Amino acid sequence: MTAATHPIGEVVEQTGLSHHTLRFYERERLLLGEIARDGAGRRRYSAADLEWIGLCTKAYASRGCRWRRSVSSPA
Repeated sequence: MTAATHPIGEVVEQTGLSHHTLRFYERERLLLGEIARDGAGRRRYSAADLEWIGLCTKAYASRGCRWRRSVSSPA
């Protein structure tokens, strides 16, 4: 298992995504699993998390997709 050593600010810098977007991904369960937290409750991302986020970002960008809720999803 990869150690979760990257704080959210570092992930923002590396991916170009906002804090809000990363939290949205987590809330919508678009990530590989639970994001680790440090003793103070701050998110800590692993190298695998960063790789997955990068892959998802590239896939959606290449298709011109936008995130949206399906009709059956609760608001």
